This record gives sequence, C-alpha cells and structure tokens, in this order.
Amino acid sequence: SETLTTHEYESKTLAKAFSEITGITVKHDLIQEGDVVEKLQTSMQSGKSIYDGWISDSDLIGTHYRYGKIMSLTDYMAKAGKEWTNPGIDIKDFIGTSFTTAPDGQMYQLPDQQFANLYWFRADLFERKDLKDKFKAKYGYELGVPQNWSAYEDIAE
Repeated sequence: SETLTTHEYESKTLAKAFSEITGITVKHDLIQEGDVVEKLQTSMQSGKSIYDGWISDSDLIGTHYRYGKIMSLTDYMAKAGKEWTNPGIDIKDFIGTSFTTAPDGQMYQLPDQQFANLYWFRADLFERKDLKDKFKAKYGYELGVPQNWSAYEDIAE
C-alpha cells in the first residue's frame, strides 16, 4: 500500500495483531503511490499478481473496473459474502460511496479514508477588476473563493 501514516500503522500494528490472532504472517509492503499504481496495472494486464492482496485508493476504482479485475461488494455482501457481512452495516453511514461506485452502479470498495480536496485557481483572474465587476453584476456578490457549491458553480460558468 501507499506510504501513508495510516498504512504504516496498519503495517506495524494491525498486521502484527492479525498474525498473532490467526497465525497467518502478513508481509505488508509500503511503497510510493506511483509504484502501487504501476504494480497494480502490471498485475491486471498480465493476470499474474505478486501480492495476495492490495490496498489502493478509491480513485483507482475506474481502472480496476475497466480491467474487469474487481468484485462487486454490492453483490458480494448481499449474496456469497452475506454470512461474512455485518448485518448491522448501513452503507448510507459511509461518506464518499460515490467515489467507490463504478459506472454500473455497483459499489466496489467501502470508503475508509476521505481525501482533502484542494481548490486550485488562477489568483490573477480573481484579482482582475473587470472580471470582478462582471461577476458581481451577474451574480450579485463578490468574486472570491467559493463558500458553497452554488458559488463554485457560478465561478465555473
């Protein structure tokens, strides 16, 4: 998995606890994100995996889906994996399921981490008086960093 503090904890603490409980040894490789993506794609293209399991970000769902190398959790939790699925789990309690759902409407990953989305913009355009005046005339408020999704949409126009 990618070298993140969360994954380091999983590797050092959770993998050790899992081994102590089950007797199964876990070798948890922590590598850079680009290397994770490269190894995943190579495995999917070749049909040969060097690992028994992967931890990857939800932004790779589309890649996994296109390669046809991923199992629908929606189906699994309702059918073959029903006995292993917590009956009290409520998918609506998870934030970000739209990021773990493929174009077929099936969920392929439970979201466990949420990314901070950065808002990048050209500050020079936001500072131009002519654009600021046009924006205020059209929308009735000052051009600036959006405070809600409606403002984000206005700025995008």
